[in-house]
Amino acid sequence: MKEYRRIGDLVDLIDERNKDEKVKTLIGVSIDKCFIKSVANTIGTDLSKYQVIRKFDFACSLMQVSRDGKIPIACLKDYDEAIMSPAYYIFRIKNTEEILPDYMAMWFMRKELTYEWNKHGLKEGVQFATLTDIIYKTWAGKTAKEYKEYKGLCFFGR
Repeated sequence: MKEYRRIGDLVDLIDERNKDEKVKTLIGVSIDKCFIKSVANTIGTDLSKYQVIRKFDFACSLMQVSRDGKIPIACLKDYDEAIMSPAYYIFRIKNTEEILPDYMAMWFMRKELTYEWNKHGLKEGVQFATLTDIIYKTWAGKTAKEYKEYKGLCFFGR
């Protein structure tokens, strides 16, 4: 039987901010697991708080999992660098001689995760939200709410 490795053993979470605002290309990850150029109006937006993603880094958004039942995740290949919302997890392979970015990206394109959730009778919404919390805990050591507060995405009283 094939042994699988934990993703945390293969990647490092990256939290590099666009402090000097040199990087201008703003992107996001679509539900179809590819990068899309943002059409958001950024006038008045403090882009220094946005994260820098570099070629062959991965970005993942867990905010849509409970709503859509999919994990938007992709490997950046079209730009040398870009910026993304602090809501994204950005991670980099520790050792590309151990695992290639294309190989890891291939695994992320597979649909087994949400297929398994559905096969076991989990419903989108609350049950997927619970699983999202588990994924957040695994990746960041924090619940979704704690991570959003840490990233400055949660505002008290809302």
